[in-house]
Amino acid sequence: MTTLHDHPVLTALDAEWRTRAACRDNSGEAFFPIGNPDWTSERDLDRAETAKQICRSCPAAVRAACLADALQAEDRWAIRGGTTPPERRGRR
Repeated sequence: MTTLHDHPVLTALDAEWRTRAACRDNSGEAFFPIGNPDWTSERDLDRAETAKQICRSCPAAVRAACLADALQAEDRWAIRGGTTPPERRGRR
C-alpha cells in the first residue's frame, strides 16, 4: 500500500517543503484560533479563510506534505495543508 510518505515527490520534499511553503514569511497569526480550538466562532472562521487562501497559493506537493505532517503530528490547533483540525479529524 502506498502512503503519502512513499510518494516520490513528497519524499524529495521531506527536508525542504517548509522552505517552499507560502506561509513561511507570514506572522502565522491567521493559522491559529483566537478562541475555541474547533474553529467555530465567526472571527475564527474568517481567520481560517485567510489562512486557507495562503495555503491555496502553495504548490500542491507542499500543501500535501504539510497536510501529511499535520495528520502525523495530530495537530489539533493550526490550519495545516489548507484544512482546519475539525476537517482533518475524519482523515486520521
